[in-house]
Amino acid sequence: MSKNQLKTNKKGFILNVIYKNPDGSWRAFCYPFDISCEAVTKEKAMEKLEKLINLYIEGLKKYNYPEHLIKKELSYEQDKKMLIVVKKELVKELQKRLKKDVFNCDSNNDVEIIKKGLFSSYQPLAFC
Repeated sequence: MSKNQLKTNKKGFILNVIYKNPDGSWRAFCYPFDISCEAVTKEKAMEKLEKLINLYIEGLKKYNYPEHLIKKELSYEQDKKMLIVVKKELVKELQKRLKKDVFNCDSNNDVEIIKKGLFSSYQPLAFC
């Protein structure tokens, strides 16, 4: 397993989520690292989160990407609930995109997606 796979949760992505708290402030968190912050605006929350993620990844590099720090369970209950909502929305979006893609089927009914890059490693942002 490569260092890159470790640093990206072995699945190839880091998910940043931002949402509005009932008190009007904005909360941002990063899955799978369990990094979070709050700010007055969503832009400030995202800015803070990105800085925290960069610092965290520097620490991971320094200690050779220890696996127990790569994937951590979210500690804040509301973040856990929001992650479930976001994952459902990501699945819906993926299904919608797959319906638009062109498929090739061979005689064994195997399916190959022609459109490349759909599952490539990237850092999606989810806004709720």
